[in-house]
Formats: sequence, C-alpha cells, structure tokens
Amino acid sequence: MTEYQRILLTTMSYFFILCFLIYVVLFYILPKPAEVLTTIPAQQEIKLTTFGTKKDWQYLRKKVLKIQGRHCLKCGKKQDRMHIDHIRPKSKYPHLEFKIDNLQVLCGDCNRKKSFDKEVDYRSTHHLMALLKEVKTNKLIKRKYTHNLKHLEKLTIAKFQKDLRKG
Repeated sequence: MTEYQRILLTTMSYFFILCFLIYVVLFYILPKPAEVLTTIPAQQEIKLTTFGTKKDWQYLRKKVLKIQGRHCLKCGKKQDRMHIDHIRPKSKYPHLEFKIDNLQVLCGDCNRKKSFDKEVDYRSTHHLMALLKEVKTNKLIKRKYTHNLKHLEKLTIAKFQKDLRKG
C-alpha cells in the first residue's frame, strides 16, 4: 500500500466517523421538533410574542388617562371604565403594543366600532402637545415607552397647522 492510499483511507475513515456522529446527534440525542413544540409552557409562548408586562400596561394606562383625560376622544362620553385603544392595531403592529405614542382613550362603544384592523387617530392637537411634553420631560417614557419621537413631533405640528387653517 502506497503512502497516498494510506492517507486516503485514513481520511475516509475519519469522514465516515464524523458523519456517523452527526447522524447520532441529530436523530437520537437532540429532541425532535414536535417534542420541542409540546414542551414549551403556555406562559413562555406569551412572553415570546409580547413586549411588556401587566405592570407596564397599568403604568401606560394611568399616564394616557392623565394626559388625554377620561373622556372618549371620538364621541366625548365619560364612563367609569374607559378603554385604551391602540391606534395602530397590535394584531398588525405587536411591537407598538406598549408604546404611549400609539395609544388613545375611547369609550367601549367607539372602541368596538373602530375594531382591531382600522388605524384611526382621534387625538386632538392639545392631546398630542401634552403627550409630547410628557415624553420630553419623563425619561422613562421617552426611553422605554415611545416608539418614534420624531414622528410624534411631525404629527403634532401637522395637526396644529391643520387646526390653524380651520380656525
């Protein structure tokens, strides 16, 4: 047997052993994909799809009600339990679920009529100005609960200019 044949045989042996080890690891040691899916607890699945906690939501709800008031921004009704609506629906924009610049106060009836697929902003200029002031003075809201400060500023200016043209 020549030196070349011996090297080739050794290389092929190592390659065969490596392939066998990969096969064993993939099909016997690692769990099957179905096993992985069935072993994830329900709470862990929720954590993978949400961007905040109940505590975050309670904080945001309190801030939005303080900034925008306890009246429906569409019809003006005041109820004991006002809804905090997502302007851009969380079904389409889950990353905006816990962002204060995506929230508005609506009564239950108006919130149901708006449904979960429409993107309608009922905030007036003074609501946006108050929100902008809160975002700029509250570092926590600015850092953690604001999606796009520049967009919020542009929206506020545009609504303000629109109001000036009307009045």
